[in-house]
Parts: sequence; C-alpha cells; structure tokens
Amino acid sequence: MGTRSDVSGNYAGLLTLGLGMLAVGTVGYAVSVQFATGFWLTLILLPLTVLIGVGSAFYHPLGATVLRAKWKTETLGNAMGMNGSVGSIGRVALPFVTTVMLGFLALPFVGIIGAICLAGAFVVLFMLRGVKFRDARTQVDVRGRTSLLPERELATRLFPLTVVSFSRGLFTGVFPLIPLYLQQVDNFDKFTAGILFSLSLGAGIISQLLFGYLQTRLGARKALTISNLGGVIVLFVFALNSASSVVMASLLVFGLFSYSAFPLLLGAVQDLTDLYEMTSGSAIVWGIGNSSGSAAAPLLVGALAVFYSGSPVPGFLASAALGIPSVALMPFIRQSRNPRSKL
Repeated sequence: MGTRSDVSGNYAGLLTLGLGMLAVGTVGYAVSVQFATGFWLTLILLPLTVLIGVGSAFYHPLGATVLRAKWKTETLGNAMGMNGSVGSIGRVALPFVTTVMLGFLALPFVGIIGAICLAGAFVVLFMLRGVKFRDARTQVDVRGRTSLLPERELATRLFPLTVVSFSRGLFTGVFPLIPLYLQQVDNFDKFTAGILFSLSLGAGIISQLLFGYLQTRLGARKALTISNLGGVIVLFVFALNSASSVVMASLLVFGLFSYSAFPLLLGAVQDLTDLYEMTSGSAIVWGIGNSSGSAAAPLLVGALAVFYSGSPVPGFLASAALGIPSVALMPFIRQSRNPRSKL
C-alpha cells in the first residue's frame, strides 16, 4: 500500500479501500454469529480478522502523507496532532456506543457501525478526489517504479527509527490488557476498570495536540524521546504499585504518553524522507515497527503469565524493560534531510 501510494498518488482511492475493508470486516464480525458457531464461526472470523487488520494498516501512513502534502513543514506537527486528537475522540466514543447498542439491541446490530464506516469511506473518496496535492515527484521518476516493496536505501535509512518504533510498540501494546490487569492485580471491579480504561484512552485527545505542538517547537526527535521515556517510566510505576491512587494516576499519564505516536513517529518519518517516499517510509516505521511491537506485546504478557501462575505483572514489567531501547536508540536516528526541520 505504501509503495503503491507513492507511485500513484491515489490517496483518496487507497483511503477508501482501507476504510472499506474495516467496514466489511466489522459487519462480518457482527452478523456471523447469526449463522455459525464453534469451529465454523472461528473459520469465518479468521479471514474477517485479516481483512480488519489489513484495512487498519492504511490510514496512518496515508493520512500522514495527505497532511504533509497539504501543510507546510513548520505547521505539520500541529496538523498531525489535531488529526490524531480527533481520532482519539472516536477511540473513546466507540466502546460506549457499542456497549449501548449491545444493551438495547442484539449483536448483529453492531454491524451498523460498519455500515457508517463504509459510508464514511465514500465521503472520503468524494472529498479528496478533487483535492490538488503537491507533486510527490522529485528528480526521480517514481511512476517508473514497478516493485511493490520499498527501496532498500529507504529501509536502511529508516532502520533505527523502525527499531525504536517496534520497541515503543512493545510497551504501549499492553494497553488492550489493562482492563484485565486492573481486575486481576489491582482488584478493581469491572465498571471502575472500564471507566479508567476509557479515561486513559481519552488522554490521547489531549496528548496528540500536546505532542504535535512539541514536535513543532522542539522537533520530532526530542518530542519522541520525551514521549518514549515518559511512557517507559510510567509503565514501571503502574506495574510496581498497588496503591489505588497511584495506579489510577499512572494509568492516565501512561495514556498521555502512549497515544502520541501518530504525530511523533510519522513526524520523524517526514523529517527523514522526501514526499514521494513518505507513505512507504511510514508503512515501514508504523507497520513493521509499531504495529508488530503492539502485536507482540500481548503474546509476551500471555507467555510469561503461563510461567507465573497466570499473573500479567511479569509481562507488563518485561514490556516496560523492552521499551528502554526506544529511548536508548534515539541518538542513532539520522539527522533530518530537511534543513528547516528541528529533528
């Protein structure tokens, strides 16, 4: 997707395709329980899961490129922060909307959310198809490229940042397990655990704006270092304390540091790439780096829980420890290709 976007510049079509995959997968999940159970339900859910996963990979790299193609370098951090903040509003609203729908309607009606997503995909296509973007081409004629894989030179240039992104994904990837952690380890009831989890998600509304501003003021590398360092420290505090007040406060602060990846990671990609390779670079750093780390974190927590009586604590501490390279490796990220940038 990243390479195809850079070659064609078809941002609207690819964004629509990604959102459409998400929509179809969501509807499939909601309605499949009506006609399948057990093994057959699992068999149906597997391709739907892949469809959702692939669809979810489209937005962040493409969205960052669209913003870069329309905003000046000096204000791009703020623009990415605002975009990410609005996305965090949706992240907070979705669990509440879904819970209300499940409370008053049957599970298949959750497919309505997928239908709304599909309608939104066509709205995106309509709004962006006539938008004129800055020409992504430089002296290199990218339209002559035929490989679907990113260029080796680009992957090599972004390798340190990709490792940082993977390490960051390992410690922020414990987020889906936090409600379970709050109940099993800190003995919160389900309602309180759900509220705390939602509030920590809501912290991203503020943090995306904050770190978008810091990126503009300090540069992507310094802002990303602050976010990574703060996230690792706070995760250690969260996992090593049992006092309710400390747990609640650290969880909210962890949300602030964790949900800042969009303006920071992809802001750093922007400073290390030309426009014609932005989506490919973002796909490497976000997809291979951050998404892989986020996928590995629950596996790590689960694997360690097997050896520690089902406790998620060792896995959380291991994830925090494996997040340390996201700070230690920051000095090895190359300086910006853009002389106006503060990376």
